[in-house]
Amino acid sequence: MTRRDRLAVRRRDLQSGCRRILDDRMAAVDAGYPQDRRELEASLGDSPACRRYLEQLIWPAGFACPKCGAAAEPWRTTTGLLACRACQHAVMIERGTIFQRPSAPLHRWFEVLWEVAGGESCITIEQVKETLGIAGDDAAVACLRSVRELMGQVHRRPLSGVVELGRACLELPGMVIEESWLLKGLVAIAVEREGSEGQLGAIGPLRVQHLAQHNTSDGLAFAAAVIAPGAEVHTIAWKGYERLADAGYRHHIRPPEHAASAGIDHTASLLEMWLWTQPDVDWDNLQAHLDEFTFRHNHRSEPTGAVFQRLVLAALRQSDSWAKLDRDVLRRSA
Repeated sequence: MTRRDRLAVRRRDLQSGCRRILDDRMAAVDAGYPQDRRELEASLGDSPACRRYLEQLIWPAGFACPKCGAAAEPWRTTTGLLACRACQHAVMIERGTIFQRPSAPLHRWFEVLWEVAGGESCITIEQVKETLGIAGDDAAVACLRSVRELMGQVHRRPLSGVVELGRACLELPGMVIEESWLLKGLVAIAVEREGSEGQLGAIGPLRVQHLAQHNTSDGLAFAAAVIAPGAEVHTIAWKGYERLADAGYRHHIRPPEHAASAGIDHTASLLEMWLWTQPDVDWDNLQAHLDEFTFRHNHRSEPTGAVFQRLVLAALRQSDSWAKLDRDVLRRSA
């Protein structure tokens, strides 16, 4: 088999998804992100430059073949295909991510993520259509949904230290209050508080989950998913929290006069006000909006460039090729 034939076989493998990139050096968020919109346009103004940026995130020390380990500059094609010079193994970084969508070039996707990172709310369908050059509303809605999914996939370390846990019922725009409202609008909220042991200080990172599809009588399931074992968890008295101590949490039950749910109530109020500013909220896609709110709250003090890079890393992790890297990378980008 000639080298050209071997390269053709590798390319077919790539197109069928039969490759795994197992490099464990994927970068965490660092100072390598654009500092402002002007720098974004200057350094990442075309698709080849954006691909180089993705390469630097994945291989900070330079390309290394995920199959044979050869560390050398790969062959490149205009479509973004990388091929190892030693074994001809082919790699397409964008495969399996939102960047692979044929509707827009890579640098246009970067512009969308920059707008998302720097805004107080997600961009509109019209902005998506204009930036990506999409004509149809359905395609734009799908792209916008993909962007919101990224926000839910950005690393979220388990809450620790002092954590306030509770529930709230949301009223959404245009929804008729009926008997099922209390169940449909029920969300679980966990808020990390910056106080010392036994005290509830300033509100820190948070997590929110829509409970419509979950067991609403069990507070432990949500706690176990978002709170680190050993944390000090403050709640009101409710039977759904009775097993928290048995699960390894230091459970504090506060009476109503101690404002045990002040952080929960404040977060729920902010969340409800924010939801009323969103034009496309309904019960079916509520969790995506909760993820966006959580993302924006938890990264509100970070520079736009850092938030942008977190979104880019989350997009890379969409691919099955990068799934094995998930835990290691997320710990480093906490």
